Amino acid sequence: MKVILRLWRWGWDLIAIAGGIAILLGFFGSAHPALDSLSHFRAHLAAITAIAAFMRIVSGSGFGRGLSMLILLLAFVAGIPTARFMIPDSSVRLDPGETYSLLQYNARHNEVAVSNVMLDKQPDFATLQEVTVTKLEMNKELMALYPYRASCDNGSLRAQGTILLSKYPFEGEPVCQPGSNVVRATILLGDHALTLVTQHLQWPWPYGQKEALAEDVAALRTISGAAILAGDFNAAPWSVTVKRYASLTRTAPTKGIGPTWLLSGTDLSLRPYVGLPIDNILTSGVAIAQVQRFDRKGSDHMPVLMRFAFEDY
Repeated sequence: MKVILRLWRWGWDLIAIAGGIAILLGFFGSAHPALDSLSHFRAHLAAITAIAAFMRIVSGSGFGRGLSMLILLLAFVAGIPTARFMIPDSSVRLDPGETYSLLQYNARHNEVAVSNVMLDKQPDFATLQEVTVTKLEMNKELMALYPYRASCDNGSLRAQGTILLSKYPFEGEPVCQPGSNVVRATILLGDHALTLVTQHLQWPWPYGQKEALAEDVAALRTISGAAILAGDFNAAPWSVTVKRYASLTRTAPTKGIGPTWLLSGTDLSLRPYVGLPIDNILTSGVAIAQVQRFDRKGSDHMPVLMRFAFEDY
């Protein structure tokens, strides 16, 4: 019986220590992109590590118990800041009168799913990824609703499936930087100029996310004033990658979206609860009235709808 109890404690010790190390390493994402990849799972690691540490604490005395107390504290300190991004908040945050709406959706080349959600919600703007533009244009009803479109054809596979749709005309020509996955357009809404940006960032290390971000730096530094950057970042909002985007564009990630993606082939009904929050919307100069996810079939990502107004309403 003592041997079984000892193995029980050692098991929880191992899980708690491994989780604690993984959490700590994730805070050094600026040192190497592999560590930033680890940071995307910080919320999940914090929850698993906290459970393991608690189980070890209640399993008996010894050095492992004291160490688990420290690890439990670490899990709470690391996990609590992620809650504002992991816990969805679809409440109405302000009611300023006139608001605009934007839909963010990585459709995984399911143009029927895109058309259905767009015609259902009819947002003012849409930022889409993994969409075949020619197939989308075959839906005449949708194209009539969104006569203004911008997309990229610069040799980048990800950029080719990235598109902006708008009910309002663009001010000047949309911009697509050579070699970049960023599509940018300016829209005049009354007395306000809004910069609308969509991008589809590469997967994290070892798949070249850091290098892809480096290619986008020139395009991102030109963004100023009221702006919305929405897309599939393939990165959590607390990661070095998203913080870098926010710093370059003087924007902030939207809180309360919640998890939006789960690996294709898994049980997607679990996506709103244990998925990763990688479909992000960064803003500056606008006040967010409401943000909602929709659990739609057809993609491993969930569409996100944001309602906003200009900050000087």
